Amino acid sequence: MNVDIAEMSGELSSEHDIPLADAMIASTAREPGGALATDDEHFRRLGVGMVWYK
Repeated sequence: MNVDIAEMSGELSSEHDIPLADAMIASTAREPGGALATDDEHFRRLGVGMVWYK
């Protein structure tokens, strides 16, 4: 994690009322080339590149 990801994590957690851990995951996945494999619906609204996993 770097400073940019940490700052984005705090913003996402606060703005979207999600747990900080989920905001950290989303922030990391938003980095260039990043994506997230998940079945957790709330990541959809966070602008994360996703691979739906079920």
